[in-house]
Order: sequence, then structure tokens, then C-alpha cells
Amino acid sequence: MVIPPNVTTASNGAGQGRQWRQRLAQAGEDAAMQYFMRQGATVLARNWRAGRYAEIDLIVELKGVTVFVEVKTRRKSPHYPQHTLSGFESINWRKQQKIVTSARIYFARQTRLEPVWRVDVVVVQYALPAAERNKPELPDPDIIHVADAICL
Repeated sequence: MVIPPNVTTASNGAGQGRQWRQRLAQAGEDAAMQYFMRQGATVLARNWRAGRYAEIDLIVELKGVTVFVEVKTRRKSPHYPQHTLSGFESINWRKQQKIVTSARIYFARQTRLEPVWRVDVVVVQYALPAAERNKPELPDPDIIHVADAICL
């Protein structure tokens, strides 16, 4: 996957760390979207916002089910194996409630009844040592998909 050219990759300076995280998050959302498209999903929205309340990373329709997807991107490191777990753990009770409420707002704005829907979580992991951050391409990610991750 090629990193967008408008994002700088230098690792010096105060804002560079944030740019790196944004770049990695964008690449993770791209990978998750491609993952669902390979399964035959139709992308309905990306980075959909319910006002200032919350954002849903990806909304797709897959086999007649509307799927709200929360994407967490992590850098996989042999020194920090807990990063995968932290991707799931970062979706606490408050975040879960925001996602569910945002999904209901989405349907209300679409002026249609709530069809069958679920919330999935996707953790995208890039095996990338810190020393390789400046490379223009990211390696192929590992994708962990948990369907129906939040009980409604």
C-alpha cells in the first residue's frame, strides 16, 4: 500500500509524530475498506459524522446487512505484542455507546426504518519497526475482523 504523497514522513519535529499516526490510521482505514470490498460489500459511507458527537469509520452493506465498522490501526512490534489487544480494549463502554447512538442517527437521517445492522471491529496491524517509518510504502497488513463485536 502506498502512503499518500501529501503526508510528510520525516520523523523530526513536534508535529511529525501526529502526522505519522494520521498516515498510519488512514492506511488502516483504506485496508479495512478494501477488505470489505473483497467480500462483496458496498461502501455506503466513510468517516461519517453524527455532528460533533461521534464518527463512524466505515459503513458498508454486506449481504443485506448494514455494517458499522470501527477500525483500529496498530504498528505490530515484537517488543509490544499487546498492541493488538489494545486495539480492542480501546473501544470502551463509552465508545460503544457512541457508535450505537451514531448508527441510530445515521438511520434517522436516511429517513428509513432501521434494517438489520451490526457493529464490527477491525484491527489492522502493520509489522513495521520504528526505524522503517520513513519508507514510502507500508507492508501488507494483518487484519483481524470481529463481526458483531458490540452487542446491541
